[in-house]
Amino acid sequence: MLAGRPIVASAVGEIPSVLAGGDAGLLVPPADPAALADGIGAVITSPERARDLGARAATRAGAEYGVPRMAARYLALYERLLSHSRPG
Repeated sequence: MLAGRPIVASAVGEIPSVLAGGDAGLLVPPADPAALADGIGAVITSPERARDLGARAATRAGAEYGVPRMAARYLALYERLLSHSRPG
């Protein structure tokens, strides 16, 4: 995502969340090779769409998964876990 490349992925697990429900990448139904091929084809045949998807992916990755954001998330997690493990 940070590389700004368009993403075509199956809508499984947390992928729809990571791709902002399809705003930062093209989601296709799981276990559907034809839909995956069509999605890849759509990105290959439309350079403008590919650039747009890549730009939105990079923006989302920087905002949600960049070092400052992830460090803050880990710090909050550690603080929460440590507060539950303290006696008293």
